[in-house]
Amino acid sequence: MLNEAGLQPWPAEGWSALPDAESLLLYDSPDRLIAMVGSAPETESLTAQSLLQGYRRLLDWSKRPGQPLLAVSQLQRLGSQALRSWFDHGDDASPSPVLPLPIPSLLASVCLSLLEDEPALLDCYHDLELRASLLGRDPDLRYRERLLQAGQQGDALLQVFYANQRLQAASAELENRLASRDTELREAREAAERSLLQLHQVQEDLEHYFLADAEKQRQLEAGVRDLEELRRSKADQESNHEQATAAQQRAHEAELQALRLQFETRLAELEQCLAGRDTELREAKETAETTLRQLHQQVREERERHSMAEGEKQRQLEAGVRDLEMLRRSKADQESHHEESKAAQERAHEAELQVLRLQFETRLAELEQRLAGRDTELREARETAETTLLQLHQQVQEERERHSMAEGEKQRQLEAEIRDLEELRRLKTAQESAHEQAKSAQASAHEQELEALRQRFEPQLAEQEQRLFSRETELREAREAAELSLLQLHQVQEELEHYFLADAEKQRQLEAGVRDLEELRRSKAAQESHHEEGKAVLERAHEAELQVLRLQFETRLAELEQCLAGRDTELREARETAETTLLQLHQQVQEERERHSMVEGEKQRQLEAGVRDLEELRRIKAAQASAHELAKSAQASAHEQELEALRQRFEPQLAEQEQRLISRETELREAREAAELSLLQLHQVQEELEHYFLADAEKQRQLEAGVRELEELRRSKADQESHHEESKAVQERAYAEELQVLRLQFETRLAELEQRLAGRETELREARETAEATLLQLHQQVQEERERHSMAEGELQRQLEAGVRDLEELRRIKTDQESAHEQDLDALRQQFETQLADLEQRLVSRETQLRQAREEADMTFEQLHQAQEELEHYFLKARSGDQLAQAQLEQLQRAQSLMVRLNPDVLPTAPNPQALAVEVLSELPAAMPDPSLQTQALLSAYAASLKRASALLERARRS
Repeated sequence: MLNEAGLQPWPAEGWSALPDAESLLLYDSPDRLIAMVGSAPETESLTAQSLLQGYRRLLDWSKRPGQPLLAVSQLQRLGSQALRSWFDHGDDASPSPVLPLPIPSLLASVCLSLLEDEPALLDCYHDLELRASLLGRDPDLRYRERLLQAGQQGDALLQVFYANQRLQAASAELENRLASRDTELREAREAAERSLLQLHQVQEDLEHYFLADAEKQRQLEAGVRDLEELRRSKADQESNHEQATAAQQRAHEAELQALRLQFETRLAELEQCLAGRDTELREAKETAETTLRQLHQQVREERERHSMAEGEKQRQLEAGVRDLEMLRRSKADQESHHEESKAAQERAHEAELQVLRLQFETRLAELEQRLAGRDTELREARETAETTLLQLHQQVQEERERHSMAEGEKQRQLEAEIRDLEELRRLKTAQESAHEQAKSAQASAHEQELEALRQRFEPQLAEQEQRLFSRETELREAREAAELSLLQLHQVQEELEHYFLADAEKQRQLEAGVRDLEELRRSKAAQESHHEEGKAVLERAHEAELQVLRLQFETRLAELEQCLAGRDTELREARETAETTLLQLHQQVQEERERHSMVEGEKQRQLEAGVRDLEELRRIKAAQASAHELAKSAQASAHEQELEALRQRFEPQLAEQEQRLISRETELREAREAAELSLLQLHQVQEELEHYFLADAEKQRQLEAGVRELEELRRSKADQESHHEESKAVQERAYAEELQVLRLQFETRLAELEQRLAGRETELREARETAEATLLQLHQQVQEERERHSMAEGELQRQLEAGVRDLEELRRIKTDQESAHEQDLDALRQQFETQLADLEQRLVSRETQLRQAREEADMTFEQLHQAQEELEHYFLKARSGDQLAQAQLEQLQRAQSLMVRLNPDVLPTAPNPQALAVEVLSELPAAMPDPSLQTQALLSAYAASLKRASALLERARRS
């Protein structure tokens, strides 16, 4: 149309600069440009960068005067005359506005990907739309929305696109086949006679090849039998493993039952032991309370008696002092009244008074000495009591040191247990790292079993803890009461408090040991449940894997059966075509075989491409079914109409091709009648070729099936490892991979078509030039092909051996893991049993220590009773000293009264005294029935002083 309008295209070499003359700049949307490049294989590949560069160049050129810009889609709605008139004179050639053409969904996805990579591309396209001559239409500013809408149409449009592409490919292939058949028919007529001479030699070679192929077939059957044997052995091993696992499960249940019985028995024993301990603690507490009450009462009574004695002693001393003061005052009065008259008497009297003063001072000194002696005795008694208390304190300190040493030993034992626990934790960590997958799968069952055991034993443990808490509360209350009482006993109370604290600490350590023992037992049960759950999970995973493999194999067998059915149909059609061709082409048997193999390979690739396309369609349909179900139901009729339109579009071409094929078949039938002599031999050769081809295809399928089995095993393992990946990322990667695969498939298909066209041209040219050389080299090619097949068979054998080695390696690894797991379980069981015995021994030793502590407490109470008796003894001795002081005070009062009677002159109103007999008091009886040596010495000294006083009084009376 551009040529009719008088416009010439500007060559590609001159794109860097425009001509000086006026020119028309054309552009189009990215999707149409991509579709245009895809339909023209000889053009260069189009990238987002090159498209963006072209758009920017058009924008720069459109700024010049005389450079109108027009969309390519507008040219189809303008005629050549209207275009020329618009270009020359600027006439209004606005056609009726139409809607933009629909965009295929796959092409829309590709364009969206390009726009995401180059966002400036959409801006440049919008700038071109705004700057171009629109001729009555609106600018395409909603291009991205159209791409998004087209990309959401789903797999139906993609199926239409694939159907269109397949129909076009089938039409092109039919045309190529017609052209090749015309050429081959012409060449076959010319070279039919020369091929008959070499058919016998070809037949001999084929017989030899058939024998070799039969040998390979036997080897392949042997390999298949070996593979079946391996599968049966694997199934037997799996059944044996299941039986062993079931036996282990039963043994584990029996062991759990035995452990449960042991735990229940041990709990009953601990309850009895705790009940006995409670009784002993209650009795000890009652005994301690009774003892403390008695001690408190005795100390209070002793303090009251001591305070009363001290008060009485203080009153007596005050009375003596008052008497002395009265004597001094009376003496001063006598001196003032008789100063002048009785100076001599006064001096004598003063001398006597001095003597009396000395006597009294001596007596007071003696009294003070006696009081000091009493104080010394009291101090000695106090020191003795303190010494006793110090001894008790030292004994309690030694007991505390022994307890601290025992506590240190217990602490070391606890640290050893902690180290054992840490060792167990390290072993557990090692087991978790070695069996991480099994443990992660065992978590749920292990938690359930632990929860069941916890629910079963937690009430008992809670009851025991409550009982222990109540015992601790009672001990704390008893300790508080003891503290109130022992505040008055000073060091004794502190030592008793230390003892109770040590006993409580022992009790807590005993409880901690019991808890550690229970914790170890629970950890052992948890690990065993972990192991059993891991086995069960592994069995379930293995069964699931077998089920998946079985489904995959069944699916693959169904697909292979479908492929074989398609292959049979294609082979039947190819056989008819080959028979028709071989009847006419006698001299090109080898060339026909090569072409046939190429056609079969191409069909195989097409079939695989079709299967991949079908899988892609299924995946896309599954991915978009939930999101576009309503859109699919709405677009179904439109898709069917489009398919019907495509069918109506291509059916005339197909009918024409079929007519051309019918005409060619008529010509080939005529040629068949002319080549009846060679038909029988060629038919036999064709059957042998077909048999060989089918056998080779069957071997290839078996090899691919074996490889696929191994790949499925590896993929299933990899899929299990990557099962927890995010689905969104997987879908995005799958979508990108699908686009990449589609791109690669289209590029590969285009490249293959180009290679096929070039190869066909080369083959035809070489066939014209080297027809005779091809027949001479037939034997050599058959030999090479046989070698290739032998190499393929060797490769198949190596792959089978590699598969067998992989299976053996997997089996060996599984066996090693099971043996290592069993060894670990045995080691853990022995270790737990050893630790259990050790803990029981420690529990017995702690009970022994507690019993010894109780005995030591009893000894301490006996020592306290002994100290109490000694305090009572010293109290009685102190009381006897007080009685002696009271008796001396009475004697002093008697002496004073006697002195007054003997010397009446000392009183101012006293009459002349009569002669009084001096009465010397005899010694008082002892206050104590069994006085001590110190008391006897004091009494003897007091008697001597009384005798001297009586002698002095007698001399004074006589003078």
